[in-house]
This record gives sequence, structure tokens and C-alpha cells, in this order.
Amino acid sequence: IIDSKRKPKLIFAASNTTYGEGIYLCDSHGTFHPNIRDNLDITNHGLELTCPSCHQPSKPFPTNEETKLKSNSVYALTKKNQEELIMFLGKLYKFPIVILKYFNVFGPRQSLSNPYTGVSAIFTSRIKNNNPIVIYEDGNQTRDFVYIDDVINANMLAMQDPTADYETFNIGSGKPTTIKHIAHELYSIFNKQPQIQITNQFRKGDIRHCIADNTKIKRILNWQPTISFEEGLRKMVEWSKQQE
Repeated sequence: IIDSKRKPKLIFAASNTTYGEGIYLCDSHGTFHPNIRDNLDITNHGLELTCPSCHQPSKPFPTNEETKLKSNSVYALTKKNQEELIMFLGKLYKFPIVILKYFNVFGPRQSLSNPYTGVSAIFTSRIKNNNPIVIYEDGNQTRDFVYIDDVINANMLAMQDPTADYETFNIGSGKPTTIKHIAHELYSIFNKQPQIQITNQFRKGDIRHCIADNTKIKRILNWQPTISFEEGLRKMVEWSKQQE
């Protein structure tokens, strides 16, 4: 981004995957940030995360930008390295950097054929092709969905406001949505009978919950999401009806 009155600014599209699992809350021992689950964790404690102190069930808690990065995939690790490299270069050569950590972005023009574009696009594609939706684990795992228009607005604010410089911001709704809910909502919008296969299988590297704490960007840039998940999903489905 080049402004004749100011130095060039670089806005980096970062990812919430660098957090790994989100923050969790134990009623007895407070918040904690667990490592990614493995098969032994699932065998011993089930699908949900448990407190490391008392091993009682915990609940997801909003994850803020100060959370330690625990990348659990090649993708997440490369995003973590990019964040650190870009911030280092910006401070070294004195040009502004803003890191926007996207959570689950969705909306029109999202590829329906690329398996890496996200669960809403994958489910939409399967429904359009009359294939059942396949859900791993029990379907109660959650994701934080943010509509593309709100993401664009966050970028515009970060471009224009110098108070954003050298800061990292979460870009998410702050609201958890279960994978099962996404599937049922899509079938309802398409007006089709649900065909959902819940496998109860754990995939290595999958997180259970990660919800954005977007307090910081609300405070500094006065940004907040305006499109609800349900409204955004309807907009995406209307667009998808014209797509192969």
C-alpha cells in the first residue's frame, strides 16, 4: 500500500492456525493453552480438551493476540515464519507492518473445487453434487467464521489508520459455530434433506476449538463484524447456485 504522504505499508494476511489449539478455561484452575491433541489424548480423555491440572472437562475461551504460537502443520509453521520475518523487516527498514490474523473467512467467490478453501465451501460443493457431507469427530468441534466483506473492511481500516502500524490483530467473529450446525444450516438453505455422515474419527493435527478475541481491533480501529454467519452463508449459497 503506497501513500504519497507516508511510507509504503505492508499488510500481511496471517492465519489463526499459528495458535494451534485456542485458549481453554477450567472452572477450578483458570485458562490454559494446550498442545495439539494426539491419539493418546483422545484415548485417555475423549475428544474435548481437559485441564492439565485436574483433567476435568474445560471449555473454549477467546484467544487473544498475546497467545503463544503453537503451529501444528506445515502451513501454520510457514505462516508463523512469515509473520516473524515481515515484522522484523518492517522494524529494521522502518516501513509500517500490520498483521491481520484471519480466522475462518467465507463468502462468495470462494473456490468450490479447492479442498483447502474451508469447510463451508467443501460442504456446499458436496451438497450441489448430491454427495453426503462427511464430518470428522462428533461434529461438535467449533470454528470462528468471519464474512469476507468484514475482512475487507478490516483491511481498509488497517491501511488507512497509522495506529494499526506494527500491530497484530485477530480478524474473527468471536462466536463459535459447530461443524454440525454448518452442515444443517446449508441443507436448510438449499432446501434439501440432510445427508450427513459423522465418522467419529480423529484426524491428526485437527484442532477442537479456537475462537477469536477481537477486543484489540475493536478498541484500536473500531472494527467489528457486521454480517452474521447465517446471513453470510445465505449470500454464499446464492452465489454458488450459478457456479459449477
